[in-house]
Amino acid sequence: MTLFELERVYMDDCTLGALSGPTGIVCNTVELAWRNNQVRVSCIRESTYQLVIGRSPKFGHCVRVTNVSGRSGIIFHAANNPSLERGKIELHGCIAPCMAVSISMDVVLGLQSTIAVKRFFALVSHYSLRGDVYLKVTESKAREGVSI
Repeated sequence: MTLFELERVYMDDCTLGALSGPTGIVCNTVELAWRNNQVRVSCIRESTYQLVIGRSPKFGHCVRVTNVSGRSGIIFHAANNPSLERGKIELHGCIAPCMAVSISMDVVLGLQSTIAVKRFFALVSHYSLRGDVYLKVTESKAREGVSI
């Protein structure tokens, strides 16, 4: 079994995270804000989920988050804007890996998301050959502990 961990910091209009695996930090993440696990408007709840390699009609090969209570179709995919309030809606409850996060004038953007998605996909694919892969989602104990 392989465990990846996603430590989050909850903000008013988005959720930021640090994703780590067996070899250390993989990347950052951006997600929708926590809105009580509401479909298409909230990030998923804190829990442990199995990750599987799958295929999305829109994003192609992807990492799927399985057995999310009250939700379906949760995947890791490239996106930059984690907010429902600003511009184009890119996330509907999914998780966007990114290499860095930009915060400027209260606007949060994930940067180099495509690179981070490929990195994470390769890692999950590799560890899937050895057995089950899981994701543990938690709130960061130290807000400054999340690298943004």
